[in-house]
Amino acid sequence: MTKLTAIERAIVFLDSTEGLEYKYKKALIDGFKGDILENPSGVCEFFANRGEPSTGKSLAEMLKDKDYVEKRIASAISGADEVITIKSEGEKRDYYPDALRETPVPPLALYLKGNAELLKAEHKISLVGSRKTLPQYLSATEKLAKELAENGATVVTGIADGADSAAIKGALPSGRLISVQASGVYPISPPSKQNLADEIARNGLLMSENPSGYSPRAFSYPVRNRIIAALSEVTFIASGNKNSGARYTADYANDYGREIACFPYGLGVASGELCKSLVKNGAAMIENAEEAAFLMRMSFGKKTEIQLNDVEKSVYKSIKSGINSTDALIEKLGLKIYDLLAVTVSLEMKGLLTKCSDGKYEIT
Repeated sequence: MTKLTAIERAIVFLDSTEGLEYKYKKALIDGFKGDILENPSGVCEFFANRGEPSTGKSLAEMLKDKDYVEKRIASAISGADEVITIKSEGEKRDYYPDALRETPVPPLALYLKGNAELLKAEHKISLVGSRKTLPQYLSATEKLAKELAENGATVVTGIADGADSAAIKGALPSGRLISVQASGVYPISPPSKQNLADEIARNGLLMSENPSGYSPRAFSYPVRNRIIAALSEVTFIASGNKNSGARYTADYANDYGREIACFPYGLGVASGELCKSLVKNGAAMIENAEEAAFLMRMSFGKKTEIQLNDVEKSVYKSIKSGINSTDALIEKLGLKIYDLLAVTVSLEMKGLLTKCSDGKYEIT
């Protein structure tokens, strides 16, 4: 981990101080002149001037205990590879996404474990949904995430069962995956997801606005969802009933002016009620990765399987095995020369082989 600056240390300390409201932390970070951690009396005065003397006095007492301050900072960052704050400067500043910085309540700190370069990715898509997503929609979500990630998009999701896990399964092999936690980045909550989280940290990126060891409350998950929505240009809702937590993500995405997309659902499917409601209110209805890529305004070079007939397969297999001259192929396969030439021309046009200057064929 890179060394924290004075303001970064102050932010980490304030960020990990439970009971101190966000608005007070943000006001102090934005308005205090000098080193917050080294001036308890100044902090006390700062809040007294804003009509909050008790807040200033309590915080100042904490700051006077240097050992306590150091232990709190060390504990907060212990599970992270890197910490980026809203006031980080230089190269580190570039890792704090502008899309997140511009939201009404930007995280004061981002605790990162894994590949931080993913935060700079040009194209991101948030994939979320219900824990009770139907099997066919889980499969479709996994396929969507896999194909988008293979084509250069970074998938953003949580770590819950259901749609989140399907998105992770699809995107993780490519490494283009950001998993945003309601807990800290270590340990993960629930503990049953720790092994998966470790794999994500090795191949993608775990991130959280909460310090190491933070135990999420019920409100932590909808609050976390604002980050998932903010990071991406498109938020995709795979599933959800009318009370699904995915609604929070969709609402945040709408507030931030992001595109919202959903799978199509038929009548009477409870886990698709949220999607149907969102589509009625203007969300895009998509069925595959190519349509999602269009919404993201990114190129999609989906690979199409080359179809070969039985004769073409035989010729291709023979050349691949080393039988690569016209005479040898005729002798092995019993083809007429004009039939063989028609096949080899077809294989050349499909980009599977080339004819060398000595007349022999070579697999491309």
